[in-house]
Formats: sequence, structure tokens, C-alpha cells
Amino acid sequence: MRLQLVICIVYVTMIEGRRDSCSSILKRIYQVSIEDVTQKALEGDWTSNRCEVRPGPEYLLRRYTIYRNNIYSINQFYYGDAECAHPLFSIYAQGYWKVSQTESIANPGAYRATYENYQVSITPFTNDVALKLYQLANDTCEEKKWLAWKAGQTIEIQGNMKYHDRDVDFDCLHSFDFTLNELQLVRVEEEKQRHRLTRRLLLGDVHTERKNRITHKPNSFQTALISADTPKCSICKIISKSTSLRPPSLHHHRQNFYLTKLSQKSEWLSERCESTRFSNFLIRHLILEDRFQWKSIYHYYSDVICKRKLYTIVTSGTWEDSGPHKHMTGTRNVIFNAFSATLKVTEKSIATILNAAKGSVCGDGSYWHVGSQKDLTISNGCPTLGISLPYTIYEIIRLEKRFNFIELFLGKHTTNWISTINYRPTSFQEPLKFCGNNNIPLNYNPKNYIWRSHLHAKSQGNGCKTEILTLAAIFCLIRSFV
Repeated sequence: MRLQLVICIVYVTMIEGRRDSCSSILKRIYQVSIEDVTQKALEGDWTSNRCEVRPGPEYLLRRYTIYRNNIYSINQFYYGDAECAHPLFSIYAQGYWKVSQTESIANPGAYRATYENYQVSITPFTNDVALKLYQLANDTCEEKKWLAWKAGQTIEIQGNMKYHDRDVDFDCLHSFDFTLNELQLVRVEEEKQRHRLTRRLLLGDVHTERKNRITHKPNSFQTALISADTPKCSICKIISKSTSLRPPSLHHHRQNFYLTKLSQKSEWLSERCESTRFSNFLIRHLILEDRFQWKSIYHYYSDVICKRKLYTIVTSGTWEDSGPHKHMTGTRNVIFNAFSATLKVTEKSIATILNAAKGSVCGDGSYWHVGSQKDLTISNGCPTLGISLPYTIYEIIRLEKRFNFIELFLGKHTTNWISTINYRPTSFQEPLKFCGNNNIPLNYNPKNYIWRSHLHAKSQGNGCKTEILTLAAIFCLIRSFV
């Protein structure tokens, strides 16, 4: 009986996870020492530190190696599941990268760069995937024709060849909507926290619409890569040993678990200064309250380490759980309705912009100055800052337990923020860490509160509606093979 009690206590502790107070997390963000080391620490091996999700959804792991002579070799591994345990194919690219010596004026804390691929190849890992990719390439690229592709075969999809002393170039990247435009925006930062040193490589964001990725010029950062030799990062070690023919598999690092229902009372806060569109930076604080009420506190900043605050928006409303997502296992659909908001200005330039805006009333229409806080509900928002009230957002949420902490992922909306009716994201923003005074962020049910099962994923179905053979369609079709 005593042994059973001990096991029960340990198990519940594992499920609940550790918790920092919201104030201590916020204090750590403001006080942490972060240095820009882009010009002296760009070389090295950089990897993902979790299974990443791009719009589609696309599940991938990345390994980017930067050499001293500005040559890069890049491996992107694509998977059929949210834990990156079942690889579908990999894309390998090699080329030249030139990073500006001066910081970008339009993108504070970042550097603009140019790149040129020498060679890009693709390697399918199953015959089903090979067939789909082969059909896609043959149907959409007239520059080159291939014999049937097979699993484990590496096929060039962009390259330079010599034929009778002349160059024969071909480029089929458009067939796969593949681009490395993320290399056009770069920052390397070094974070020192007590006795721990972490280096991050931040690259440009990837457009949420596949058809726009090739022409997209990034103005914010995506999920950072970290140095492969980061202490206690077992995922980094696994990825750093991979090749385009030997993809990493994280089947021993599964972190997703099912949500029965998200607790009505919980608080969540950004883990670090986050990058958002138009070169803005922010810290998010989400509070879920009784009776399905919610409040968000978004602090916006002008610098990449969130030291110079511009303004704060406090929004409130109601939320409802719409049930599990059809084909993103471990993810639930949630609707957030916003009814009221306040705006507090903390930077003179923002007050000047608001006062100069003609035909655009924010609040009661009175003069703005530093320290002003006004109710935006009476003006139905603030058009100058892109705020419209009331509004409804169709969200997705997922919980993960990572390093004994519980994290909440909210959906990442379209790059240009143009949403259609009932639009739901298919990828996630940076995670929010569980904080506050409540004990458990989930309604605990031992029968439902379990780690993700691959067999259960099969029974979910792929939930895809595709008519045209594109790479996005292939991801949907391939999921049924995994």
C-alpha cells in the first residue's frame, strides 16, 4: 500500500510539473544578460531543440552547419508526426552566405544577408513518399526529367552541371516551394544565466502561405536554433549526428500529451523576449479565469531583448473549448472572443503617432502622452495600431511537458494577418510557460491524460482535403502511410 502511494505521488508530480511564479519569470527576462555575437560566433553546428511545426502542418527538425569560409550545409528533416519520430524525407542544401557587417536599420538587433545555393537535393525515406515526390517533380518542373525515385535515393533538385565546357543549370525548387530566404535575416545571441551559457541562431520567419515563401522577405524571427554542444540538450546531440541519409528520430523524447480540458484558472507567460511581425518584440501574459473568462497582457518593445517598452495592451473576453483538432493529435480547437481592451503608452514616439493620426480615434479622443492609459472599447479599438473591437479568434492550443515544466502553445496566425472566416492556424507561436498560484493546469483524468500514442495517431485519420498535388498535399497524403 505504501509503495502504491509513493508511485502515485511521483506520477502526479511528474504530470503536474514544476512551476515558477509569473513575476520571477518576468524578472528573469528583464535581468538576463544577452549579448549580440553575430560577427564572431556564426560558425558552428546549429540544431533544433524540439520538433518544430510549420504551417501545413509540417513537422521538421533542422541542422545548419556554418563554416569559417561562409559556406553552409543545411539539413531539413520532415516527419509525418508531431514528435518527429517517423521521417518522411530530407532536403539538403549547400551554398554561400554573406552576412552584413552592420546592423539592419529596419530590423533592430538583426543583420541582413544574401545567400546562393550551390546544390540542393532531396532524399525520401519510404517508397510511398518517393513516389509522391517523384510525381510532383515530374508534373511541375520541365527543366529536368528523372527515372522513378526510390527510398534512400538522393536526388538533386537544384544544381550546376558541366557539359562540354558549358554550364547546364536546373532549378526545381519551386516544385517543392522550397526556399532558404530565412537566411536573409540573422542574429546570433549569447545568453548568460548563472553558470549556464546558451547560444542561439535566429533566422528569418517563414511565410505561413507556401505559395508566398519564395518571394517573402522576412522581417521577424522564427524559432531559434541552438548550438549543438549546448549542455544537457540530448535532442541537439541526436540531430548533430544525423545526415541526409540518416535522419534523427525523437521517438524517445515524446513530450506531447492529450488535453482533456484546459483548466479554467491558469496563468501563462512568455519564456523570453519574442519576435513578432514588422520587427516588433513582445512579452505575452495570458490569464484564464473563472467562468471561461480570459485576459491577455501584451507588452510591446522596440528592441530585440525587450528593454525599451513602447506600449501595453490589456484585452479581455470569453473563451470556449471546441474539442480536439481533426488531424493535429494532442491539439484542441479554442475560440477566443475579445470584448474590451485598454492601451497604455510608455514611449513618446507612440504618443506622437497616435496624436498625429487623422480620422482614427483611439479611446476617448483626448491627447496622448507618456503614461496615458485609455479604454479602447468606446472607440471599437485603435486602427492606428491595428486593433479592432470586438473580435473573434479561432485558435489551436497544445500542451507539452518539457524539462519538468508545462508549456502552452497558441496558434501562429497568417504572416500578413489577413484571416478568412473560421480560419485556424496550423502551426504554433513560441511557448508560454505555466506560472501563477494554481496547482494543475489540466482537469486531470488518468484514463485520458496520457502520452501520445502512435497507434492512436493512426486512428485519428489525416483530416486532409486536397485536390492539387502540391507539397502541402503530400504532407497530408503521407500521414496516412505513417
